[in-house]
Amino acid sequence: MTINIASAAVSLLSLYYASRLSIIFRSGMLQKSWRGIAIGMVLVSIANLIFLARTIIMAEGMSQILLYAGAITAFMGGLFLLFGLRKEYRRLCEGKREPVATEQKVQS
Repeated sequence: MTINIASAAVSLLSLYYASRLSIIFRSGMLQKSWRGIAIGMVLVSIANLIFLARTIIMAEGMSQILLYAGAITAFMGGLFLLFGLRKEYRRLCEGKREPVATEQKVQS
């Protein structure tokens, strides 16, 4: 039971900070990629809370509904995280590309 309380606390804190960041990013402060990462983290935190609720609720029918809802939410959050991280990776890699060395003609 203690691990459930700790898991809920971590999920709630992650949800809080990720939602705050997504609000900041929505106003255009940083890149779209980080907005996607923050939204993905919000969805993953919500999914974690859904899975936690599933362990607390023992009703068979409700347990299956929570399992599917949590899985779909986690999948969507994972996609947002994946695409946001990929977009940020590509943006950072574009900045590191060095120009191709070309021969310069010497003027005489």
